[in-house]
Parts: sequence; C-alpha cells; structure tokens
Amino acid sequence: MINSSQKQLILLWIFVSVFLTSCGNTDSAQTKEKTPIEVSVMKPMTGWVSLDQTIVGRVIGDPEVTISSQSAGILSSVSYRIGENVTLGSSLATLDTSSTTNNLNLNNAQTALNNASSIAESTLASLESDLSAARIQYENTKQSQKSVYDTTKTQLDLWVLTAQNNTAQAKTNLEQAELALSNFQKTKQESLSSLNDRASTLSKTIDASLIQVVSTLEPALESADKILGVTDKNKDLNDSYEPYLGSKLPRSKEQANEAFLIANRLLDSYRRTFASDPEYRLSAAREANSATVELYRLLTLVVQNSVLDVNHFSQTQSDGILSQISVRQQALMPLESTLTSLQNSQKDLETQRSTTRANLETQELSLKKALEIAQKQNGLIADSDTVATAELSEKNLENTKAQINQARESADNALKLADANLKSLEAKIAAQRTQAQANVDNAKWQRDIASVSVKNGNFLSPVNGVVTARLVEPGMSVSPGTPLFTLATNSTKIVRSDVPLNIVEALKVGDEVSLIGLLSNESFSGRINRLSSAPDANTKLYRIDIITSNDRDLHYWEFMQVRAQIINDRLTTQTGAISLPMKVVMAKSQWRYEVWVVEDNRLAKREVTLGAISSDRAEVLSGITPDTLIVTSSGIYGEGDTVVIK
Repeated sequence: MINSSQKQLILLWIFVSVFLTSCGNTDSAQTKEKTPIEVSVMKPMTGWVSLDQTIVGRVIGDPEVTISSQSAGILSSVSYRIGENVTLGSSLATLDTSSTTNNLNLNNAQTALNNASSIAESTLASLESDLSAARIQYENTKQSQKSVYDTTKTQLDLWVLTAQNNTAQAKTNLEQAELALSNFQKTKQESLSSLNDRASTLSKTIDASLIQVVSTLEPALESADKILGVTDKNKDLNDSYEPYLGSKLPRSKEQANEAFLIANRLLDSYRRTFASDPEYRLSAAREANSATVELYRLLTLVVQNSVLDVNHFSQTQSDGILSQISVRQQALMPLESTLTSLQNSQKDLETQRSTTRANLETQELSLKKALEIAQKQNGLIADSDTVATAELSEKNLENTKAQINQARESADNALKLADANLKSLEAKIAAQRTQAQANVDNAKWQRDIASVSVKNGNFLSPVNGVVTARLVEPGMSVSPGTPLFTLATNSTKIVRSDVPLNIVEALKVGDEVSLIGLLSNESFSGRINRLSSAPDANTKLYRIDIITSNDRDLHYWEFMQVRAQIINDRLTTQTGAISLPMKVVMAKSQWRYEVWVVEDNRLAKREVTLGAISSDRAEVLSGITPDTLIVTSSGIYGEGDTVVIK
C-alpha cells in the first residue's frame, strides 16, 4: 500500500518532470558568446506515418458514493482509511449527537432522482423538437432546389433583356463601389488602431495588477512562515509556542504546512515560468492567490485549535496572531475578483479582435468583389455600342447558362449541408439519450443507497467497496451536509482522462485500448465506455471514460494514474503529413509544444500543434513546413543565438 509520503513524492516527480520538459533549453535566454554555436539539424519527415496516441488518466470507481452527515455533532470515532475495504453495514464513523434525521438523506436522494428524471425528460423533449425542425428544414431544402433554379434563370433572363439600358446605372455602381472601398480602408485602419490601443491599455493594467498581487502574496507567505516556521529562515521564530500550535487538531497544522509549500511553489512557478507569458500569467497568479487564501483559512483553523498556556502561548498571543491573519485575509480577498475580471477582459478583447478582423476581412473581400463586378459590368456595357445586338445576346446567354449551373450547384450544396446537419443532430440526440439515462440510473442508485443512513449514531456503509477519500478525523465537528467518506464499489473500475478535440474526434465508444500502470508498469486491457460531447468550460478538454477488465487488479490509490495507449486506425495520419521525433519536441504546457529551429543562421523557438503522438514520434499539424530546419542536438540555447550547422 502506498502511504501519503510516497504519493506526495510521486506527484512531485510528475510535476518536476513536466516542468523540466516544458522548460527545455530555455534557461539561457541571452547570447553571451560571440562565437557561433555548432548544432545538428534535420528536416521533418514527410509522407504516410502510422502513429498511436498516449494519454494519461486516473483510476476511479464507477459509480462512487459520498457519505455525508445529515445531523450536527462531533465525531467520536472514524474507522477506515483510504484504500481499506468496507462491507455493507459496517460502521464508518460514530457521531456523538442526541438526535439524527435518518430520513433526510433518503428524501434528498429521492428529490435528486425526481430532478434527474425531469431534466432528462425535458432535455429529450427539446432535442426531439430540434430533430423535428431539422427534418422539416431538410425537406424544405430538398423541395426548394428546383424553385431556386427556376427563380435564378428567370432573373438572369430579365438581366439579358435589360442589360443594354443600364449604362448609366453601371457607371454609378462603379463609382459607388470605388467610394465604398476607399471609405472602408479608412474605417478598417481606425478599427484596428482602436483595438491596438485597448490591448496596450489592458496590458498595462495587467502589469500593474500583477505587481500588486506579488507585493501582497510575498509578505503574506512570509508572515505565514513566521507563524508556522516551515522554512529554515523562520523555523526558530515559533519555538516558544510551536508545541501548542494546532495541538487540538494536529492534522490542521500538517495541512497548513502543506498549503504553505504549495502556495510558495506556485508563486515561484509564476515568477520563473509564466511571468512573461501573456496567455498564462493571469492564470498562474490566480493559482498562487487561491493557494494563499486556502493557506490562511487553514492557518486560522490551526490557531483556533491551539492549546493556550499563560507562559508559552497566551490568549493575547493567540488573539494577536489571529488579528495578523485577518489583516492578510482582507488584503487577499479582492485579488481573486481583480484577476478574474482581468482574465475576462483579456478573453473578451481577444474575441473582439478576432471577430473584428474576420468581419473586416469579409467586408473588404465583399467590397473588392463588388468593385470587380461593377468594373466588368461597366466594361461590358461600354463595349455594347460597338458590338452587334445578336452577338451580345448570345454572349450574355452563355453567361446566363453558367450562372444557372452555379445556382444548381449551390442548391445541391445546401441540400448536402442540410443532410449532414440532420445526421449530426440525430447522433447528438442518441448520445444525449444515453447520457440522460445514465444520469437517471445514477440518481436511482444514489436513492437506493441513501436508505442506509445513521443508526444509533453510527454511519453505516451502504455498499461493499473501498474507501477512496476520507474527509474527516475523530473529534471534528460536523454539520448537516458535511461530506465524510467517498466509497467505490468493487464492481466497476474506470480510467478517466481529459483530452483535446483532435483526439476525441478520432475515437468512438467501444474502441479497444491498452493500459500501462505508471507505478507498477503492469499491462491492462480496456475499452472506451463514454465520450463527452462538449468540452469543459474551463479547460476546453473532453472527458473520456475507459472501462477495464474486472479480473485485473487496479487499486483506488489517490492520484493513481495509468497510461492508455490508444491504437486506432482513425489516428493514422494522411499522405503528405509531416512528423518529428519526440526527442526534439518540448512541452510548453499541457497540449502545447515547441521546437528549436534555425532561421538565417540564428536560433528561434517555434510553437507547433501536434496530432497523433506515439512514444517516439509525433504528427505535426501546424507551426513548421517540410523545409524547416529542426535542431536535434542538445545544449544551452537562447533566442537569437548565432549557429553553425554541423
């Protein structure tokens, strides 16, 4: 069994590995040596490449049940730890209370079931309505194809008859098209300048806010360290009262120490890794601030659970420390809203810039096309005076036939699009039906287990399973709704992972996968059980659930991870694709990568988008061309370093 210290070491190793990989050869950003650096290079491989995809997931129980208190009281005992097996009816914990509300959990579960059923019914009803509308649209498109053709031909015939009388109008149209394009160019420049000004102002605001964040977090962490004595610098400052600090609830002190290390690490990571990254610096600052807020919450709990002693830790000392904590908390509180607001402003600005540029490009293309048409029409009509009427009519008739054919092609494309939309919606509804039924089934299961509640002050296990989370300790006070344990049945174990869109699009429910334990290196088999149809609102990643064989021994370790090696024909690249060895690819962040390239005898970093990834090779979707020179040798490099190719 893996203890808490071992799990922490494993997680730390994973974090350090990812961090070192993401840093790559970036530690040396300045070129101090004038002598050119010798490097080895290669060009990307082109042609047909067959790759597999490796992802990382976590073993969880399916389903899992959370045991919560429905009454207020103090826990006199807590019997089981993470990883231990429990049996149906075994006592998980004992609550010292005079009364309990035995039926509350059951009533809540029944309510949840009713809500899940209602949501499922309303969702399916809405989707059925959308499907019906799509079918009607499909039929309307199909029926209107001939009408579009006939209407277009009639309009074009009329244009042929009246073309010779439109000289003045054609000239006016040309002048208006030229003026519209000229005015648009001015408006375009003004719009882009305004967006650039907004971006510059927002960047300055972000810089100022991040300075405030750091200036607030640094003294807050220093103050917390002086109270806890975590680092060597301040470990002796609390010697007089350290044995009394948090002595009523020892676990609270351990949690506070861990929270300090996490917050300090995140702040350091912000400084070293993300401080210059416009996209990630706000997220990194938010993580550091949130960790510091959590630290001060735990620090308050530690002081409040300290044994007071007149000579060593008096009430006055305790009140003084709590006052310091309160002052720091007041300083930390507005930072989260400030950072969130800045992130939203940054996202809104980027969205507006993208939308504005797209609209401007569309408008410019439309105006240029209108000008081109006006020029052609004006030239055609100007030449009509020297061309016989019969010849002009014949020429226009040919043009009319071509446009009729184009109209028919447009109608055919509209029909194909409607057909594709119909099939896509039908597939979506099928997936929604499956998910809705799963939600209802889970609610029914939660209702059934809720009937096993508190008996004579004992919290009883509603299932035969294993403890995956223990959230309380003896002596803790609980209130109604406080979670105590998370239990998983032994019936089903799944591996859950979050992946980007290009991977989830290549997969389907039922695909076979192979699993390799990161700790044990033991091989397992499984298949994809669920695929989310929409990404997470925050991470923009899609969830995959992989069901494993029941005869293989997977453990519910906290943060236990496995590597799923997905081998699938849909992940095979197409002819003409380019690929690189994984040894030359550096991880910038999750699902973001970069490589060193040589341009004009100087080093530069180039961000690349990867497709399928195997253990030693990756498909490159964007960022480089087949002629790009990729650095293959290792060394300490900096942007702009002069190089000589070996």
